[in-house]
Amino acid sequence: MRSATDTSDRETEGIARLLAPSSIAIIGASGNPSSIGGKPLHLLQQLGYRGAIYPVNPKYRELAGIPCFPSIMEIPEAPDLALVAVAASSVPEALARLAEHKTRAAVVFSGGFGETGAEGERLQQEIAALAAQSNVRVLGPNCQGLVNLWQRV
Repeated sequence: MRSATDTSDRETEGIARLLAPSSIAIIGASGNPSSIGGKPLHLLQQLGYRGAIYPVNPKYRELAGIPCFPSIMEIPEAPDLALVAVAASSVPEALARLAEHKTRAAVVFSGGFGETGAEGERLQQEIAALAAQSNVRVLGPNCQGLVNLWQRV
């Protein structure tokens, strides 16, 4: 059983990685800078983010001059933060793979959860359970993300 200190340390580390990540994966990355999967990559590059960026989408070999990975498990390191922009039905699986890969924080941009009815509510509860059982701190779903200009995130 985890102590209160262990839980507090785990949460603090997850939040630190959410706000000031040294590496970011973009799950569902796109080459379209106006799409939900393309905008984060475009903005990170525009802001001059200095950490590693790992686009993930099996449709691409490269995006914006950066190698693109076909799956989460093929990213060469555990990213501190994952930005998730895939269909609602794919989010729980993506978060489970991120937890396996030791990612500590995720922002879920995807919509289609509690706001859409019973199936969406079920998916949202699945995400909440996964976050509670793993070391992945989750912001979202259906959110606009966050901005940390100091860290260029």
